Amino acid sequence: MRDVSMLGQVQYHSTGLAPRLLLLPMEVALTVRPVPQNAGGVRYLVDQLANPYGFLLTLGGTFQPGILVESEATTLATDAASLALFASWAKVVRKQGRTSNAYVGPEAAQLLAVGWRLVTDARSPLEYDLPKP
Repeated sequence: MRDVSMLGQVQYHSTGLAPRLLLLPMEVALTVRPVPQNAGGVRYLVDQLANPYGFLLTLGGTFQPGILVESEATTLATDAASLALFASWAKVVRKQGRTSNAYVGPEAAQLLAVGWRLVTDARSPLEYDLPKP
């Protein structure tokens, strides 16, 4: 990802549509998976199916004033190097504040304190918002 000018902002209402980064241990080569299309041709994917090492980082942020879309880190990895990479990321995240089921950085906590929503999907009813810290 070369252009990080929009880091902290998202164009879409949902975590499921937010940009994702596949983070791999330095010694692991990236694999691009060809996917033949029913209509013909081939598309190429970079995903954890072809890259079972490392972890997937979904970048959330401000969707619009008053709405924060959550970030997310997940992994399918079971090897020691990938789990160590994931654990090093998790250690940094755990230093942040916590709601009942999410870690929240200081800037997000300030926004939540003044009434912003923390969501997985901005179209969901308010009762599906992540709890305030």
